[in-house]
Amino acid sequence: MRFDGSSGRRALATALAVLVGTLLATSAPTQASATSQPVSPPHNASTAKTVSFDQYSMIIGGERTFVWSGEMHPFRIPSVALWRDTLEKMKATGFNTVSFYFNWAYHSPAPGVYDFTGVRDMDRLLTIAEQVGLYVIARPGPYINAEVDGGGFPAWLTTQAGRARTDAPDYLAATDEWQSAIDAIIAKHQITNGTGSVILYQVENELAATGTAQRNYLQHLYDKARLDGIEVPIFHNDKGRNGYWVPASSTVPGTVPGPLDMYAFDGYPGGTCRTDGTVGSPSAAPDWGIQGAGGAKGGATASPNTPGFVAEFGGGWFDYWGSVGTYPCTGVREGNGYERVFYGTNIANRITVQNFYMTVGGTSWGWLPAPVVYSSYDYGAAIGEFRELKAKNEALRTLGYFVQTVKPLTKVEKGDDVPTSSAAVRIEHTVNPDTGTNFYFAVHNPSNATTDDSFTFPIGDHTVPLRLAGQDAKTLVANYEMEGNHLVYSTSEIETHLRGVALLHGRPGRAARPFCATRRRPRSRSCTARRTPLTTRRPATCV
Repeated sequence: MRFDGSSGRRALATALAVLVGTLLATSAPTQASATSQPVSPPHNASTAKTVSFDQYSMIIGGERTFVWSGEMHPFRIPSVALWRDTLEKMKATGFNTVSFYFNWAYHSPAPGVYDFTGVRDMDRLLTIAEQVGLYVIARPGPYINAEVDGGGFPAWLTTQAGRARTDAPDYLAATDEWQSAIDAIIAKHQITNGTGSVILYQVENELAATGTAQRNYLQHLYDKARLDGIEVPIFHNDKGRNGYWVPASSTVPGTVPGPLDMYAFDGYPGGTCRTDGTVGSPSAAPDWGIQGAGGAKGGATASPNTPGFVAEFGGGWFDYWGSVGTYPCTGVREGNGYERVFYGTNIANRITVQNFYMTVGGTSWGWLPAPVVYSSYDYGAAIGEFRELKAKNEALRTLGYFVQTVKPLTKVEKGDDVPTSSAAVRIEHTVNPDTGTNFYFAVHNPSNATTDDSFTFPIGDHTVPLRLAGQDAKTLVANYEMEGNHLVYSTSEIETHLRGVALLHGRPGRAARPFCATRRRPRSRSCTARRTPLTTRRPATCV
């Protein structure tokens, strides 16, 4: 399915007529006004890019793209001067996308009144994200959860008679008002216009009720977004993996169809620290894609014609009133080993749109937090409450650069089963059907084991040695064209490569070897890490 400015405007011609407000985002808080005309966002044909997708990945400007996203909440960093610093750190850490919740209550103190000035200037936030070079996933609710008071609903909404999150007329009138205000800003920054970097738009969040009132409600939100000029694909985030609100293209038994373009779900499988603030034993990583059991409850398999899309995957966990203070512990529990095992499992399951919640911690100021949390929302995230880079960024960075560099990852099928010499380790195998590039994800069996295991497995005619020690996993690449060389296989992992230079990495003190052949000389040649055991981030060159 393809989305661009022209197709969006054609869709607007048939959208439902609903009340639409206009917003003066650069002035003081304003009263929303109404109009019944579709909105045409600004357009720059020279920089506009189409956004489309298939079962493998997002396709942006005609190029398959692995969306590697982190969650940041601007309302938890209420300083415009700090937004750029935070986003630049995300970019340097390997992200190509940022996800923003937009908090209705934060902007609306009274019916019809909206404040998008100062620390609430979302137009400026989206401009900075584009300047930094990050795509944006826009998540305006109306309900967001996010451990904020009322899930992001403004307090004045409680004075209405209609039930929230249904098709009650007074509630829909209120959400129209909010969408009119926030959509005017988001629509302006869509990549399909050539005037921004927004690539996806979420309606609602974790809507677990699936009755007629909820379907009508979602349809209303979808139609309103299109009428407001939203042209990019629209999705909903399924709480867990229920198969709720899948697009019409899914015919998987047991799913619930919704008026959406893509299906996304969330999951926090990493577990939590003990109540005494100790790490505890690791959890096992689930297969929520092509390596899993499948079906409506299987995660991405609920919608086989859209990309695997996890809208929130645990990058930490919130702390609660009365705890011993678990954020430092959470940062260790969901640290480098967790990221290699769990995020790597997602990659092996063809989940090519991943958003990690949270990637940036923050502070729940004033009356912002829900009763379940206190003011700190550090979350054990990779970038902490005070914007410090934590140790867990090491694995996050190498994975982020890897998925952006190795393009065949964006189109893979499940490969043949691969035997190993040890039952303590298993391989999840995928292959790109166009290039023949193979990916071998090696992980303990079960994946929460922390033993020290040396083993071998076959790659073509080669017997490949490997070692996993502690909470760890590795993704090996084979039959890959890399900067003028044909990589037969490598027991060191690819981080990135450009202009004839490849950066490979491994674990400290452990030997690893790429095995490659040049185009000019088809004879296979050994590649070593400068004749020394490969250590973390030590580059390897063909010799």
